[in-house]
Amino acid sequence: KGISLIAGVEYQIEDNSKNQHKRINPNIKYVRNQLFYALVTKHESFNTQFAILQDKTIAAHHEERELYDVGAKVLLPENNLKFIIHHNSHFFSGLICNDLLNIDNRQPLRGKIDTLFVVEWNKDTDMYNHIVASTSNDLHCFVAQVNNRTYGDTKLRGPYKEKHQRDVAIIKGGKLDNFVVVEIEADALREFQRNHRSPEKPFKPMPTGFEISAERRNTRL
Repeated sequence: KGISLIAGVEYQIEDNSKNQHKRINPNIKYVRNQLFYALVTKHESFNTQFAILQDKTIAAHHEERELYDVGAKVLLPENNLKFIIHHNSHFFSGLICNDLLNIDNRQPLRGKIDTLFVVEWNKDTDMYNHIVASTSNDLHCFVAQVNNRTYGDTKLRGPYKEKHQRDVAIIKGGKLDNFVVVEIEADALREFQRNHRSPEKPFKPMPTGFEISAERRNTRL
């Protein structure tokens, strides 16, 4: 159908016998938590897909306790890579839940992405609401936050000047799975950021120190 997918996946339990180089404790099972990109691309005359897996770097406090207390497991990433993807003239990156809280994961993305996708299983929606708003302003990009249906607050946030425009869409609750279709105005955002001095509208002024990457500056949808 030509649709790309970005999603979180279930824990992957590592095979201890294959990971001796990580100084594995034989009494503990190690798991990975991953962000999965399945991206549609053209190969000659037909569509195909390529997949990218990105590991969560560190478990949240309650997650760490529950993994160990319930299943004698510890989160151990294969690597700490965070990808910046240029796909169909769209520049984006992704973080898994707790990785958003580490400012070191966000700062390198500044000026380099149109959209940050954040997949979560998080009930502290109030705290994340503030972090998502701050991230959208600091990185001057769109942030797509995807939480589960129980906790809600799935949203697309944009760095718009007018307050009523900033939350482009929000989903919360319900008994059935549901979805909304929204448009990410990446080209308009890039055009705004190409200016030496921020125009009056439609976005908030670029934050102090912000520089658009050369690749984004020279790419149009």
